[in-house]
Order: sequence, then structure tokens, then C-alpha cells
Amino acid sequence: MNVDPRAGFPPSERARQIAVVLWITLFLSWSVAFVKSMFGMATHCMVITADGLHSFSDGASNIIGLIAITISGHPADQDHPYGHQKYETFASREITGVHDVVVHIEPVSHEHDT
Repeated sequence: MNVDPRAGFPPSERARQIAVVLWITLFLSWSVAFVKSMFGMATHCMVITADGLHSFSDGASNIIGLIAITISGHPADQDHPYGHQKYETFASREITGVHDVVVHIEPVSHEHDT
């Protein structure tokens, strides 16, 4: 049995446990984002509405993580004799890219407020 030394679980079990955490976090993040957005719109508070919309981008990170953990959880094969764990590293770069885009879009959107 191929055991991941980092977690002490077989790779497929480790991937399953991470996926469960990511799904729960995605649901909670988007629930909070929805409530913030609705409350902001109901009170006509643009700051809360914007924060709610910003919170939806956190869910994008979870989706990228779910895709990556699904791929990285595959066992080693002939083309990938050491497994697919490097997809986790690739996904972390993509998540960083999503956050960079959000950080760079926000100041631009605030320039029009003056």
C-alpha cells in the first residue's frame, strides 16, 4: 500500500479528506458572501455589498483546490511514477493568481469613486 508520509494516510484517503474540508469551506464562504451581499444591498451600503462580492472570490480558490486535489489524488501510473501530487503546487500558483487579480482590480474600481 502506497502511504503518503506527510499525512499518514493512503493518497486517495488524504485527497478525500481534503476534498470534504474544501466543500464545507466553499459552502460556508459562499453562504457568508451571499448574506453580506444581500445585507449590503438591503441597507444600501456599498462597502458591505463589495465585501460580499469579494468573498465570492474566496470560493474560486476552493474550486481550484477541489480540481487540484481530485487530480493529485490519482495513484502513480506509468506516465507519473511518483504520483500526481505536483498538481497541488500548480494549483497553489493558480490560487495566488486569483488573489492577485482581485487585489489589483479593487484599487482600480475605487479610483472611479472620486
